Amino acid sequence: MGACAALDGLYRRCKYGGSYYMTTSLTKYNDWLQELGMYPEEVVKELVQSFGVSYPCHDNMMAQTTKTLGGLVKKIPQIMVGNFGKFEETPFGIPVKYLKPVISIRGTVNEFLCPPRPHGYDKPEFPKYR
Repeated sequence: MGACAALDGLYRRCKYGGSYYMTTSLTKYNDWLQELGMYPEEVVKELVQSFGVSYPCHDNMMAQTTKTLGGLVKKIPQIMVGNFGKFEETPFGIPVKYLKPVISIRGTVNEFLCPPRPHGYDKPEFPKYR
């Protein structure tokens, strides 16, 4: 959402000149999605044909991404082979598998240094990395 707001500001600056102040809110975004209501029946059918899962209404991004990725993996299982890393020890008490960064730049380290953590798990301070 922030990237879309920035691109909108750049577009307006190029087209109309001036400066633009943008705000984003995940809560407001989800409220807006609920206001949109249900998809038309033909759209739901097309989504089921494309991804093998039903999208009856506009959904929050995480749920939508999870459904889409699940449908994509069913259609093309090899798409997710070999691109994962894993944190064995996590605050959740179970290993967490994650998608590795999609790009690499020679001479740089591009990796996740710590596992995901529940909200409020860390002290309110900047983490100390290796």
